[in-house]
Amino acid sequence: MDVTRQWIAERFNIALIGARDAFLAGDTATFDKNAPECRALLEEQARLAASWPAYRLDEKIERHRPEFGDDATRAIKHRHVWVTTDPTQHSVPLRDYYRQDLDGLIADYYAPRVDAYLDFLRTRLADGNLQVSAEEFDALYTPIEEAFIAAPARTLPHDDPVDVVRDVLRRSKGSSE
Repeated sequence: MDVTRQWIAERFNIALIGARDAFLAGDTATFDKNAPECRALLEEQARLAASWPAYRLDEKIERHRPEFGDDATRAIKHRHVWVTTDPTQHSVPLRDYYRQDLDGLIADYYAPRVDAYLDFLRTRLADGNLQVSAEEFDALYTPIEEAFIAAPARTLPHDDPVDVVRDVLRRSKGSSE
């Protein structure tokens, strides 16, 4: 399971770096080859994570329910942790991403960011503008992060992990076994 997860991650990194490098070189054909592969690999990674019980918060909630009752769900799935070091000051919300199932984090946080990134680069590439500032990326990513934090955590459907790994291997080989 972990080997497949890492293999997908490595392939994703290669495709994303390939898309970025193609953008910087002004190479539309290579960009158009790599960009769709990024999304497909994120979908595979989310499906793989959804299939493995060790990556699922619902498993942890059920394990702790006898000790914490209904508070187990609220404690584990709430996305903000309010922190203050001085009781006279207001608390500060921290983005507490570990309280999200890995599959949901990939599907609902990283995939929209990658889609926005690639769409932004595709538009710039088409315009012949190969310059991007940090401020432009912040403006692009901030609404995605805010939407992710505001939305309730969701659980993706889960398949048998062996079937998911077989599908990943089949897709990577381009076969229809």
